[in-house]
Amino acid sequence: MKNAVIYIHGQGGNAKEADYYKKFFDSEHVIMGFDYKSRFPWEAQLEFPDFFDLATSQYNKIYLIANSIGAYYSMITSLEIMMNFANKIGATVTVMNHGEHWFHTEEQMNFLDKWFKKFI
Repeated sequence: MKNAVIYIHGQGGNAKEADYYKKFFDSEHVIMGFDYKSRFPWEAQLEFPDFFDLATSQYNKIYLIANSIGAYYSMITSLEIMMNFANKIGATVTVMNHGEHWFHTEEQMNFLDKWFKKFI
């Protein structure tokens, strides 16, 4: 069974943005974008369960890449709370100083590429 990389685009984005991440993974990984239609995270939560239930039944391991939707939560939640949650579940959080919720400049994309090469 293969592994999956699921990309969740930000508001106004699309599932095809997942193609950017293909360069970081080998042929043992299926790269796919989740093309939700909801406008807000609290609406999108209705779309996620069926998609992810299916994915978890088909793949050994799943990498989740989310763009922009995390920025919504960072606007309503302190960095301290996010760090505490990450520590609780054994995850790491990386913050780019002066970064934006949507990485699109050359500097931001280089930061992202370096992060992927280091951690993935």
